[in-house]
Amino acid sequence: MIEVKGGSVRLGVEAPTEMSVHRDEVFDRIMEENRKAATTTPDQMKLLNSRYAKKQKGSGDNPPKSPGEGGK
Repeated sequence: MIEVKGGSVRLGVEAPTEMSVHRDEVFDRIMEENRKAATTTPDQMKLLNSRYAKKQKGSGDNPPKSPGEGGK
């Protein structure tokens, strides 16, 4: 415990500088945002494939197929 002031308590945590330390509710929010960012919907895949196809047009490369379109 570092300090008690009024109704607040400041805590100190000793940890390596490369390690992030968060309160539970902050950590839960970070993890939820990471899960959302890592999730790709079929519509997003179609959009990404169409953008990739436009970039590759003329190069002879075919865009990767999204799941459900016969790709493996």
